[in-house]
Amino acid sequence: MKKNILLLFLLFSFGIYGQNITGFVFDAKTKKPLESATAYLDGTTLGDATDLNGYFEIPNTSNVETTLIISILGYQTSYISFENIKKEMNIYLEESSFELGELNLDADNMSREEKMRFFKKEFLGKNFSSSSLKILNEDKIVLRYFSDENTISASCEEPIIIVNNILGYQLKYNLISFEIQLENGYKGKKYIRKVLYTGTSFFSDIQNVRKKHIKKRKKNYLGSKLHFIRSLVRGNFVDQKFKFIHNGFTFQNPENFIQTKKQTKEETIFELQEKRIAILYKNDKQSVIQILDKDKTFSVDIFGNISPPNKVFFGGDMSEKRIGEMLPLNYQLKN
Repeated sequence: MKKNILLLFLLFSFGIYGQNITGFVFDAKTKKPLESATAYLDGTTLGDATDLNGYFEIPNTSNVETTLIISILGYQTSYISFENIKKEMNIYLEESSFELGELNLDADNMSREEKMRFFKKEFLGKNFSSSSLKILNEDKIVLRYFSDENTISASCEEPIIIVNNILGYQLKYNLISFEIQLENGYKGKKYIRKVLYTGTSFFSDIQNVRKKHIKKRKKNYLGSKLHFIRSLVRGNFVDQKFKFIHNGFTFQNPENFIQTKKQTKEETIFELQEKRIAILYKNDKQSVIQILDKDKTFSVDIFGNISPPNKVFFGGDMSEKRIGEMLPLNYQLKN
């Protein structure tokens, strides 16, 4: 059955360049510093933990422009868009309580094992073994099935910690929302109709990063959404083996389908010329890009971060990528 998958990720923004990001984190009520809070740039390997004084410092030598996330268990996560990041910041976190809300427990007639299988398949990816991609705090994930809506939801009061032995990363993923929409098939078999999730992520290398991990990262990058967008910004679309498909014919010139409206040092503004555009990578992997709004423009920074992120949707091969195949936004291809 054909799947309609939409992956939604948190916003990326634009702002200052080449500066270390520093600040202090406090309890909003007591004004006392919070030690061991995590401060990181969303989707990157750039982050730090606060010290006894609540102080953190994040080197941003890569000039990545993305949301600053401040989180610690027991407090509401703070999201600071990049244009609002200042040289010196005092950040106050409010205490939070993890609530499931009012749920009809009788409506959940699906076992946790079955819900977890759906969750792992659509969150981590379809082709990974537990030894290569493992969730360390799986017991903290709350899963619910709503029979009336035929949906599975997931939530977690703390970042989901994932060890990726394929790419050589440990990933902390702050799950904001997750929903799988199902539809019933023959003899009660359930199929995926749509997957929607949002969250923030922080990458760090595992202790022993080897050549095999570097090789896998490169393989994962080539033909990905990040690779495609960067090739548009850098003007090497053809050299990077991308083509467009329209009415059964292939085209190499991106200007016929995605036009550059404005380009500065910080960002490039593109406009889709068709409602739905098919993309081909190396005459093999096929994907689709589309914008549902009347306004077909979107902006991209130098690292390939799309803004606004929820405006542009990808289908086909690029949409099948899951957490197990994610790379940091500051990943750089090494020859």
